Amino acid sequence: MLKNKYISTQTYYLLCIIWAAIFTLISYRVVNLNGFDYEFHLSRIVGLAQSIQNFDFLPNLNFIFSHGTGYASPMFYGNWQLYIPAITYIITKNAIIAFTYYGFFINSLTVIACFFVYKDISQEEDTSFMLACITPVFFSLYGFGMTAVVPLAFLLLHSLYLIVIKDKKNAFYLGIVTSLLIQSHTLSTLVLAIYSMIFILVNMSKLSIKKIVTLFKALIISLLLSIGFIIQFLEQISSQSFFFQWNFRNFPRSSSNMFQSTNILKTVTEQVNYGGFASLVTPLTSLLLFTFIIFLLKKNLTELNPFSKSLIAVSLITILLTSNLLPWKRLQDSFLGTLQYPYRLTFFLPVLILIVYLISLSKQKLMYFCLLSLVFYFTSSILTVPKDITIDDYNKTNERYRSAFDDNTKVFISPIGDEYYSIDVDNQKVRETSFNSFEKKKNIVIHNMKNNYNKLEFDFSIKNPKLKSSVILPRVWYKGYTAVYSQGGEGSQPDFEKKQFTNKEVSMNLANKRNFSQNKVLNSGKIKLNLTNSGHVSISYKKTFLQYIGFILEIAAWIFFSVVFLKKYFING
Repeated sequence: MLKNKYISTQTYYLLCIIWAAIFTLISYRVVNLNGFDYEFHLSRIVGLAQSIQNFDFLPNLNFIFSHGTGYASPMFYGNWQLYIPAITYIITKNAIIAFTYYGFFINSLTVIACFFVYKDISQEEDTSFMLACITPVFFSLYGFGMTAVVPLAFLLLHSLYLIVIKDKKNAFYLGIVTSLLIQSHTLSTLVLAIYSMIFILVNMSKLSIKKIVTLFKALIISLLLSIGFIIQFLEQISSQSFFFQWNFRNFPRSSSNMFQSTNILKTVTEQVNYGGFASLVTPLTSLLLFTFIIFLLKKNLTELNPFSKSLIAVSLITILLTSNLLPWKRLQDSFLGTLQYPYRLTFFLPVLILIVYLISLSKQKLMYFCLLSLVFYFTSSILTVPKDITIDDYNKTNERYRSAFDDNTKVFISPIGDEYYSIDVDNQKVRETSFNSFEKKKNIVIHNMKNNYNKLEFDFSIKNPKLKSSVILPRVWYKGYTAVYSQGGEGSQPDFEKKQFTNKEVSMNLANKRNFSQNKVLNSGKIKLNLTNSGHVSISYKKTFLQYIGFILEIAAWIFFSVVFLKKYFING
């Protein structure tokens, strides 16, 4: 390995963090650009902060969404990357600072992971550090869930390189990275699984029984290390049909605008604009694609090493798959329908192309590319980030989140796409203040109501004991909600109200390809209680038996594999 005689490897890692901090501070307006799902991810951070402050360190629900009615984003969207930003929010009570720290965290992981991967592949520390520093400029959409996965994408590709190309037994490495992917962003996991399958198919001739066994071991390790998250996910989707499972939903955008694919030329140009979203990535993606085309035209591809050839092949196949050569509209009704837009497949192309440049370009050309990338990034940042965003705008955002954090249920924090509500959710109703109200009070009087974090309690009096009594609560039902009755109160456990679809509704469901069940969930999935005797009731979400088993197994797996890893690589050398 070519080492700098003046700078140690440890110092390079420290410099990676320092550069990430400088880059984040310079780019704080880009980091806090309110586009894509920026508000959703900011709300995840503040919601986790609220949970931590209430000593709920592994929450199932986020209670700042939709007037405090509870949203299951933590059960479908892993929180592990949000804990430090959430603690930052608890300390500062400033949402902008918390999200900026989130951007710093992602940038730090990206630069460190890239330096580690580049260094191992190229055996050159100086060049690796230089390229690692400019890598974040190609992934500057911090309000996009896939951006958080970028460091893991590099590590995933590196682990596959070690197993498939270098013939090393790195099942632990691949398994750990895959488990973190699963618990970060499921759509990114699906996209990177497609990348991985293409990479393995391209290198099919290099596979052996030993390598296949290593890949299989890595799969088992990844499942064990994420078993708690997986069991929780499966338990919830088996308990009800969720909005995200309906690939033809027309909210927040019309399904007719999804899965639109075109010819190869338009595919490339449309990816530059990220499916029609105007953003600052356009110049950077244009630069990367333009230089890549020149590279392919001028370079003698036969002179490239096998790994570079594999990455180029994966890149070109991915672009082809994103075009209309694949019948995307027909695939919308398959598991691939969760992608929503074919262009998602190209998001991680810079990962492949940058590694190709690292291996194939001279140090001087790579330096010119890095400088040009920084110029493009800062120029596009100045030109595209709205200049009318003021300190007052940031202050209003901080005040709104501070109010929601303090349990003000009158503040509406949008769940954006409503994916983790019931398939029968009323998207408009969720956004009304009345969504946080008791509804359909039948034969009862409610008094002494208290609404706190993960706890709704009240006294109730039944007017006529001979008549049925029930109420719809200002909480959305998920498997795990329990009711504890006291002071003589009696009633049912939380559930949602449902009725059988009419024949006409069944026909409409078939036409709209949402034939998941024969029953319609009422009241947008809010909890219904049937009450039989006057008294007091307290409703809260508690982890289910399966969730406890799953997370105990997952923690045990992390401890076991950590001990094995330390013993193998450090104690035994």
